[in-house]
Amino acid sequence: MAAISTGKQPTGRFSNGRIPTDFISEAFGLKPTIPAYLDPTYNIADFATGVCFASAGTGYDNATSDVLSVIPLWKEMEYYKEYQDTLRGYLGNEKANEVLGEALYLMSIGTK
Repeated sequence: MAAISTGKQPTGRFSNGRIPTDFISEAFGLKPTIPAYLDPTYNIADFATGVCFASAGTGYDNATSDVLSVIPLWKEMEYYKEYQDTLRGYLGNEKANEVLGEALYLMSIGTK
């Protein structure tokens, strides 16, 4: 399900507009929307200043993701590890470690 953003473009997310992480990113002078890691239109250059691994409907319990056919939390963490390796290949170890060490990490799991 792709939502339509305020810019009338599909966001690929379960939201009809921006989500809190987008506003936080923009407040720091970064992108107005955080690109999704699995979106094939983006690459590591796009992810160097922010990336989203989220899957709507996931939870701590793997059964939740199985029932809802969404990416489980453990897989999101695997994507993050993969991203770290790719970022190190792109920026070099020292710069990538600096970026990862100074990054703001947001995790939100719960209900309305």
